[in-house]
Amino acid sequence: MPLIISASVERWPVRGRFVIARGAKSHVDVLVVAVCQGDYIGLGESTAIYYEGETAEKCLAQVMRIAPDIEDMDAMAAKAAVQSLLPRGAARNALDCALWDVAAQQAGVPLWQLAGCQSQNR
Repeated sequence: MPLIISASVERWPVRGRFVIARGAKSHVDVLVVAVCQGDYIGLGESTAIYYEGETAEKCLAQVMRIAPDIEDMDAMAAKAAVQSLLPRGAARNALDCALWDVAAQQAGVPLWQLAGCQSQNR
């Protein structure tokens, strides 16, 4: 069953204003990625790293450019492939998160467990 990848840029308002030394923001543009495989839908999002030259629109284009390259893979194989198909940054992060989400659902385990993390419950 193929991976179906969709992505969009959403503008999320910031409560009040987010102020740092370089300026203030009243909103943030977020790359939102959805990956579907069968009955499973994984979601991931990320914000562009502006000081690395990223924009949400460029990140969206990166995801959609490689989507055909991974659509015939399972989620874990696609996750591995994305590490070499995309440079580090928002596009890879959002797509990677969505693929982790799908893989965990398919395995029937929480994502933290699939990733090999230890439970915080003692």
